[in-house]
Amino acid sequence: DMSFYLQHANITRVIGWCLRSSAKQVEYTATNVYDGWVAPQAVFLVMELGDCTLEAAAAKLTEVEKLKVVIDLCTAVEFLHNKQPRRIIHRDIKPENILLNRQAVAKVTDFGLAQLNQPAPVRMNLTQAGTTLGTPWYMSPEQIQGTKLDHRSDQYSLGVTAWHMFAGRPPFPGRNPM
Repeated sequence: DMSFYLQHANITRVIGWCLRSSAKQVEYTATNVYDGWVAPQAVFLVMELGDCTLEAAAAKLTEVEKLKVVIDLCTAVEFLHNKQPRRIIHRDIKPENILLNRQAVAKVTDFGLAQLNQPAPVRMNLTQAGTTLGTPWYMSPEQIQGTKLDHRSDQYSLGVTAWHMFAGRPPFPGRNPM
């Protein structure tokens, strides 16, 4: 069950998930899918709702609150990268994928591009080799080039996210972030 691997105070809580294939539907938890709607051949994670994204709240946070957000994010990313026996690479750390609650506790969300990093042939990837997915301003050079990623790519994205939060802009602004 994937929710086992995502249980951490700074990762949005998985309430339920389901998989639907074109032939039959299999639900892995007792939680109903939102309004009972399930698209064919899709996986859904049902996760807790945050009060706002880091993108929306960053300008209103004090420097101390921003530092706490960075600590929360470092804790969450360290957990993802070191959870045994599976190591998860998020591959899309950015302000829009960080939820804050009213106490300014940061939680990583949106695992749509995540990679379960295990030895082959068990490795789970949502993309083909050489495919580039993510948000260019926050992507590591390796991710932009479409090469093999490891935990350092998320660390790079976390650093760019922190820079953006403190400076009010990405470190490499421009019309073409690539």
